[in-house]
Amino acid sequence: MFDEFLSKPSKIEKIIEKRKKDHLKDTLKWSLKILRKKDWIRFWLPMILILFYVFLLYFFYYFGYLFWIIIFFIINIFFKIILYFNKNVEIRIKNKIENIDDSFLNMEKIDKILSNKINNFENWEISNISKQVEKNFSNFYLEVLSIMKQKKELFKLINNSKFKNFVNFEKLEKYLKNNFNKPLLEMVWMLEKFEKLLEKQINLLKITRQNSEVSDLTLDKKEIVLNRQLNILKNNKRKLERSVM
Repeated sequence: MFDEFLSKPSKIEKIIEKRKKDHLKDTLKWSLKILRKKDWIRFWLPMILILFYVFLLYFFYYFGYLFWIIIFFIINIFFKIILYFNKNVEIRIKNKIENIDDSFLNMEKIDKILSNKINNFENWEISNISKQVEKNFSNFYLEVLSIMKQKKELFKLINNSKFKNFVNFEKLEKYLKNNFNKPLLEMVWMLEKFEKLLEKQINLLKITRQNSEVSDLTLDKKEIVLNRQLNILKNNKRKLERSVM
């Protein structure tokens, strides 16, 4: 078909190119022939119908997709409203457990951020990292308070429901305790580590002041700031220690 022979060089590219040109010429001749006969409608009408069909195909496909997303969203909101006003206990229990799990994840995330900052701390200005430690601790402690509140509400909800006799409270308590205490105790350990860094820095400042013949207001101010941060840190550590389940 393509004049290819085993014993001769291949001419397939040239032959394909030639046949393309021949087909293009034949198509142009056919088109001109139709136009000369004033029978152009036989040529353009099928083309217009095909293009219109393709347009409708894409339009209804994407329009239908968008339409069902909107419908699903409306139905979803509708059912949520019904469940909310019906006080569906299954949904409320599910939401409580999901909220607690989210708080566990947030605790671990904050724990990693703080661990990275403290472990990579070198001999630069410690007061800068102290602010970050305080900020991360505040976020961490908010999650702690949230879990304690959600746990109390969850147990009350289950106790007042028909699921009371089907829930293993010991296993649930153990699950919450393990997931809660692990990041909390790690945070306590990190605060202890940072406490030692602060104490070391304060001692260095005291030694520097003792060896200096002239009083340095900058050093005095730094020591006051560090002592304040140390007191805050110790108070935060006590809060966590009291929160251990």
